[in-house]
Amino acid sequence: MRTFLICAAMAATAFMIAPANAQAKLEGRSVKIGCLAPLTGKGAEWGQAAKPSMEIAAEEINAKGGIGGVPIELICYDTQTLEAEALKAMSRLVDRDKVLVISGPCFSGEFETIAPQLDDRFKTVINSYCSAKPGLSAMSKWAFRNTLTSDKQLKPVVAAWVKDYKMKKVVIIYDAEDAVSKGEGAGVLPALFKEHGIDCVIPPSIDWAQAPWAAELLRSFPAREPSPYSRLASMKREIA
Repeated sequence: MRTFLICAAMAATAFMIAPANAQAKLEGRSVKIGCLAPLTGKGAEWGQAAKPSMEIAAEEINAKGGIGGVPIELICYDTQTLEAEALKAMSRLVDRDKVLVISGPCFSGEFETIAPQLDDRFKTVINSYCSAKPGLSAMSKWAFRNTLTSDKQLKPVVAAWVKDYKMKKVVIIYDAEDAVSKGEGAGVLPALFKEHGIDCVIPPSIDWAQAPWAAELLRSFPAREPSPYSRLASMKREIA
């Protein structure tokens, strides 16, 4: 499913630069499309699925004649799942490689770093294939994505958890250094649980490397009630 969505994102990116009418023509040896993928770092799983998916999409489009008769040239860089590296890669794609559009970045933090510079500096379309923090695509007229935002993803998940576990209180622990985790943990999830009349406890941000989040959740509640609270910690993994 993830591969299908990424291929769809690539096709959508290609559509953005297709000639608007029969008289319009693309010139040059290739249509350069940039690719920002987290091939290493904590988000490597996503990038290692994204890059080959985009390559497959480019091959299929080229097999059918490319875009306006011109083949796609996919130029991909590893963001290392780091905002600073994503910004550097964006600069290379725009300034050095002269790409027309970019498929990516993947994560919300990368998106938030690049988007403020789109209108004045980069002036290049980006199309994110997995960012979920609400409001990101509104940051620039050059910014797009084809993914559901966190509030839409998590609404049915929270409803199912409430139905299954009938909890009265939850504790939400999130990574304050990660844009989407912070957005979900501090904003989206508390609002969704409030709709069901459930009290939320949000402890201070913790260092995940020093205090694993599942263990922290278990320590936050009485031993007699571990199930819904400990499993809540894995919610984001299960829906990814």
